[in-house]
Amino acid sequence: MKRIGLILILFGLTSLLPTVFSPATKTAQAAAQGTLPPGTQIELVMTSDQVGDRDRDYIGAGQSYKYTFADGKWFITVLDLNRDGKPDFITFYYLGEGQFKSDFWGVDVGTNKIGKNLEVGVYENARRAAFAPDGNPGLDVGGNGRGCNMLGGRFTIFDSKFDLRDPQKPVCLSFGVSFTQFCEFSPLALRGTLRYNTSVLPPDEENPKVSVTSPRAGQVINSKTDTKIDVAWTSLDNQGVASHSLTYNGIRKDTPFSTSVVSGLPGTVQSFSISVPKDDAVTNATITVAAKDNAGNTGTGVSGSFTVAADGESPKVSNVIFSKKKVDRKKDPTIEIAWRSEDNLGVIGHTLFFSPTLTFSTPTLITTGLPGTTRVFKWTVPNEVPKTKTGAIKVVALDGAGNTGEAVGGGNLTIK
Repeated sequence: MKRIGLILILFGLTSLLPTVFSPATKTAQAAAQGTLPPGTQIELVMTSDQVGDRDRDYIGAGQSYKYTFADGKWFITVLDLNRDGKPDFITFYYLGEGQFKSDFWGVDVGTNKIGKNLEVGVYENARRAAFAPDGNPGLDVGGNGRGCNMLGGRFTIFDSKFDLRDPQKPVCLSFGVSFTQFCEFSPLALRGTLRYNTSVLPPDEENPKVSVTSPRAGQVINSKTDTKIDVAWTSLDNQGVASHSLTYNGIRKDTPFSTSVVSGLPGTVQSFSISVPKDDAVTNATITVAAKDNAGNTGTGVSGSFTVAADGESPKVSNVIFSKKKVDRKKDPTIEIAWRSEDNLGVIGHTLFFSPTLTFSTPTLITTGLPGTTRVFKWTVPNEVPKTKTGAIKVVALDGAGNTGEAVGGGNLTIK
C-alpha cells in the first residue's frame, strides 16, 4: 500500500488517493502536496527495539534511522476523510537517495475514526491507519519492504498547522508527531519522531531508568554494630534526571511498613545513607528509589531484599570430615571435604584452609567465596602443599552481618 501511494503521488493521481486507504473514502476530499520544495525542514528519526541477537521489532529490524530533507525525496498527502473541511489523515513518504538510495519509508497518521481532526494531543490505542475501527486513531509506519498486517501503539501530535483557505486542497504548513508502534502486537516497539517545518520539540515521554545496586539481595545489616544502610543506585534519562526520592519498605514486628525517607534529592546524587536504630529488626526489607525528570516522568528501581537484625551470633560449623585420610598425589590427588554450618540468619559464604599441623601457623588457602549453601568441596591437592602426616582443614563460615564461625577437622591427614 505504501508503494501504491507513492506511485499515485508521483503521477499526480490525487483524486484516486482515498481509494488507497479504504473503499469507504472514495468521495472524501484529498490533496497531494507532492514533492516537497527546496528549503523544506523535515526529519524522521526512529529507533527499533532489540533483545538479544534475534528478538527485534520487525519493522525497524533492531536498527536506528535518521533521514532529513537532504537525504532524498519527500512527499506529503493530506486527507479529509470525514468531509468536514479539516484534515484528519496525513501521509509522509520518503524515497532515499545517495547513501540511502535503497531506503523508502511511509508514515500514516489518522484521527478520522475518532471523529477528530489532526489536532495537538495524545492518541492512545492506535491501530493500523488504513483499517482502524471506529473509536481508534490510526498509525502505520513501514518501509524498506516491511509492513504490519496488524499493529497497536500510540502517538502524540505536538504541532499541527494547515492552510485551509481552499477546503478542497488543504495544505500542511507544519506538523510534528512522535510515535510508538508495536507491529503484530509484539512487545518490541518501533519508536520515532517526524518533524515537518516545525521548531516545536517533541514532548518528553520517556521515564528515567533506575537500578539500585546497594543494599544487595541477601545482605544482613547488623543493627548491633551498623548505624546506617548505605543505598547506591544509577539513574539515567534521555533529557536528564531532575530529582530522586527514597522509600524504605519491610516488615517490623510482623507489621508491614513503607516509609518515605527523603525526597527532592538532586538528579546528580546517586547514593544516600539511612540511619539504623540500634537493635532494630526488619525482614523482607527493600529500598525503592524513584527518579523524576523535568517533564514529570518517573522511573523506579528496587533493591534486593535484605534483613536488618541485632545479630551478635556467629555461624556454627561442625563435622569437618574427609573422603579419605591419605592422599597420594601420584595416584589420586583429589580429596572430598564435607562439613555442616548454620546460622540464625543464614550462612552466606565459606572459606577453606589447609595446615600441615593443627596449629594453623602457616595455613594454605584452599578456596574462598563458596556459597552459603555449599557443604561439600572437592580439592585437588597441589604440589606446593608440603608433605605431612598431621594435616588439618579449617572451614570458616560467614553470615550476612559479618560474623564468622569456624571448625577444624583432621590432625591425622596424610599428604604424600
